[in-house]
Amino acid sequence: MLLLRKEADGPAITGSVKHGSLSFNYGVVKIWEKSPEDLLKMPLALLPLVPLTYISPSDLPDAMQRMEDRIDAEAQAVERGLLWTTTWLLLGLEYDPEFSRQLLKGVKAMKESSTYQYTLEEGRIEGRRQGIEKGIEQGLEQGLEQGRLLEARHMLILMGEKRFGNADIEVLAALDKITSQQTLEQLGIRLFEVESWKELLN
Repeated sequence: MLLLRKEADGPAITGSVKHGSLSFNYGVVKIWEKSPEDLLKMPLALLPLVPLTYISPSDLPDAMQRMEDRIDAEAQAVERGLLWTTTWLLLGLEYDPEFSRQLLKGVKAMKESSTYQYTLEEGRIEGRRQGIEKGIEQGLEQGLEQGRLLEARHMLILMGEKRFGNADIEVLAALDKITSQQTLEQLGIRLFEVESWKELLN
């Protein structure tokens, strides 16, 4: 089980689940206890988690630069925007939006990400409709929620295809029907416990 925030931890996270006479054990990874150095050496799909590791805000710019070096060198063009938009959304779990924007200000792939642009545009539209500062903030939050859902789905597909191969039309249709970010994240956690798309979605 992958825990992104300290708030997700608690007495219920024991590493074991019992169902009748059956008992299942699982590992728990607390991202905030991990060193950023560990994740910076891992596969590209895990790089967006770096800001949630045991790292100070003052060290984040250097970590972002190292991430950018790897992503530019190793990721395909279509993956770069996805990786940076995911990083931006995960930054929102710990840092305020302005700090996150400043941190990623110079990342070209971030600006070119269609999901990032979509999220901002959703916020602008809702903000114009409501007209006042409160409306702008609410609109941005709604855009962020939609963006998080899209990114959770895209990240699941990206990681699933690396493990199981290309997702066919039926798999994509099933994933499109999932409108809960939490459900998509739970499926992401199960990726390494199953052997196929069919088993994952069942």
